[in-house]
Amino acid sequence: MSKEKKTKEELTKEVTEQLAQLNEREQLEGLIKDNKIEFEVDGKKYRVRKPTQGERLAVQKARNKKYIELLKDDSYMLKEQLVEIYKKKGIDIEERELKIKDLTYEIEDIQVKLDNTVNKDSIKVLKKAIDDKRQEQSKISIGISELLEACIEVELLEFGNLYLIYTILEKFYDGKVIEGDSNWIKCFKNYEEFLATENEELVLQAVCNLSLLIYKQDMK
Repeated sequence: MSKEKKTKEELTKEVTEQLAQLNEREQLEGLIKDNKIEFEVDGKKYRVRKPTQGERLAVQKARNKKYIELLKDDSYMLKEQLVEIYKKKGIDIEERELKIKDLTYEIEDIQVKLDNTVNKDSIKVLKKAIDDKRQEQSKISIGISELLEACIEVELLEFGNLYLIYTILEKFYDGKVIEGDSNWIKCFKNYEEFLATENEELVLQAVCNLSLLIYKQDMK
């Protein structure tokens, strides 16, 4: 994937904004069908779906292999080691992580108020308060990610997320298919082809919609 067109911060901000626009249960129910979400990019149809048990195992196997590779790479450190180094320099990562959790509780409290509010002006104010706190969370999270970029756990998490997206991202094939087969086929032939794509909008939409699928499952 090309990293020159959009920075990680820009992509993360776009995902956060799109999730904020689709955070209501009714919108999710209309968007998600049979644990799948369809979307379009440049006039082409794509979808993400809930992974099968076999696919989950394949992702875990790939993560385990990546973990061993990272442990052998001296340019990476375990999070615990890196956190201690930063702490000695006056940078408290654990404190920042606690701030993110506190903001989550604050958002939940505001959401409860929002669910019980009918006044339009109050609804507008509460929604803005939630968006502001989500933006604050995103900013802190991006800062932590940048500090821990050489951390094995962070690298492994990013790898796992990307590998999962590669695994479950499909495109619609409008040509003739063999009876019993599906018009939905794997979007990329292999993980290397997925990483090499310059279609950042496709990856962004896939990340966003995968997040919505996970969010929907958490709501149950």
